[in-house]
Amino acid sequence: MADETAGSRARNEVALAEIWNGISRWEFWLTLAWTDIRGRYRRTLLGPFWSVLNSILFISILATVYSLLWRIDLGTFLPFVAAGYFVWIFFASCIGECCSIFHAYGETLKTMPLPPMAMLVRVIVRNLMVFSHNLLVFVVIALCLGMPLAYVPLALPGLAFVALTALGLGTALAFLCARFRDFEQIVQSLLQILFYISPILWLEKLLPEHATWLAQLNPIYHLLRNVRDPMLGSIPPYSSYFAAAVVTAASLAIGLWAYLRFRDRLAFWL
Repeated sequence: MADETAGSRARNEVALAEIWNGISRWEFWLTLAWTDIRGRYRRTLLGPFWSVLNSILFISILATVYSLLWRIDLGTFLPFVAAGYFVWIFFASCIGECCSIFHAYGETLKTMPLPPMAMLVRVIVRNLMVFSHNLLVFVVIALCLGMPLAYVPLALPGLAFVALTALGLGTALAFLCARFRDFEQIVQSLLQILFYISPILWLEKLLPEHATWLAQLNPIYHLLRNVRDPMLGSIPPYSSYFAAAVVTAASLAIGLWAYLRFRDRLAFWL
């Protein structure tokens, strides 16, 4: 029993050192993320702004239709939808890509001494780069509508919560999907459901009083709000920051547990 405990402790120490090595090698995953962006849009005229154009079309059409249905001023509803949608795309893309990252680079992980954590951080950073392009679009929308941008820098702490939550959940799901490929489709279906039940295309105030818990108990709502409210010119309540901190801590704990528990088995699953 003592030998098993000592062996388990040693494996955990190695895994923790590997996690730190993967996170601290910022020049490595930053280069990989930038290479991914360049490779994806090589020989295109607008590069990553093609995805931005798709988002603009999607947001403009939905915001227009929903504003007419709910009789909401488009000048108010358009930036609300844009801010929420850009944050959601960042989160959902991180989760979805983490689910397939180990299989996508399985041969690389098996033949080169690369820490898997570096590949997961690579996904987060790559999507942060795409989010930065979307943020420029939101700034243009805000300037056209005469919205104040003084509180936009306050969105950075909220964005950090979203990124860390995506990293924690993405780590756990990456190992789960490496073992069971069917979970990739399950996760995509769950993300679609979560998109529609989260206040991204609808306002919380539209809910009846007895149904406001649908937003308040939704962890995505608080993660979104801490980024979206500063972008829209207001400061989120402390309760949202507290809820986001709890969700982030829980996600990181789950991700750490999955990494320590299944790291040694990853090579056999790929």
